[in-house]
Amino acid sequence: MHPRLSLHTIGFGADVTAAELTAFARESGAPSIGCLASGAVPEEPDVTIAHLTTAGWFTLDRPERWDEERAALVAIIDHAARVGAELVYGVTGPAGSLTWEAAIEALGEAVAPVLEHSRAIGVPLLVETTNVLRQDINVITTLRDLVTVAEQTGLAICADLFWCWREPGLDATIARLAPHTKLVQVSDYVPGIVSMPDRRVPGDGIVPFERLLAPFLEHGYAGRFDVELVGPAITAEGPARAIVRGAEHIGGILDRLGA
Repeated sequence: MHPRLSLHTIGFGADVTAAELTAFARESGAPSIGCLASGAVPEEPDVTIAHLTTAGWFTLDRPERWDEERAALVAIIDHAARVGAELVYGVTGPAGSLTWEAAIEALGEAVAPVLEHSRAIGVPLLVETTNVLRQDINVITTLRDLVTVAEQTGLAICADLFWCWREPGLDATIARLAPHTKLVQVSDYVPGIVSMPDRRVPGDGIVPFERLLAPFLEHGYAGRFDVELVGPAITAEGPARAIVRGAEHIGGILDRLGA
C-alpha cells in the first residue's frame, strides 16, 4: 500500500474496539489509520495513528462557553499526543446567527489559546470544510474560504475534497492552500446522491482524482492522503473491503504522479 495513505476508520462506527482497529490496520497493511477522538484508538507500536477526528469545537456566538470548549479541545490534543497521533482535525462548531465574517473572527479569538498549546506539544490542529447544510457544526463550506480561515486564524488545513472538487479556480486555490495543508481527504461521488453521509469508494464515481491531487504535489504538499468513507454504500459493502479498495485506487494514482 502506498506509504502516504491513511485509512480513516470512521466507517466502522463509534462502537468499534481498539482490538478491531488494530486487526484492520495489520491485516490491510495500512501505513496509518485515522480514528475518532471520542472512540477507541489502538495503542500498539506497529500501528501509526495519522489523526484523531473531533466534533464541532466552539459555540461561536456564545463566548461564555469558550473556556469550557477550549479545555475539551486541549484534552483531545493531549490525548492525541499520548497515543502518538500525528494531528487533530475537526470543524468550527455552530455560529448561530453570526455573519460569516463575524463567525471567523470569533473562531480566531476562541481557538488562539488552543493553537498555542497544540504548537507547544507538537500536535497540529486542522480545520476542514463540510456540506453547506451542516450549519449546526461548521461555517466553512469551500476550499477558497478554508484558505481565508487558515490565513486569518493560523489554523492548519484538512482539505476534504468530497465537497469541493468542482469549485471554480481550483488549481489557483490549491496553490494558496497547499502551504497550510497537513491532510488531504478523498472519497468519490456518484451522480444521484442527495443524502448525507453517502460517500463512495474512490474509483466508483466521477471525481477526477488524478487532476485534483496533482496540484497538491506540484505545490509541495508533503502530507498524507486520507481515504475517508462512510455511509450506507460503505456499510453494505463492508467498511474494511471498501476502505482497502479505495486506498488501492488512490495509491495507484499517487504512484503514477510520482508521490
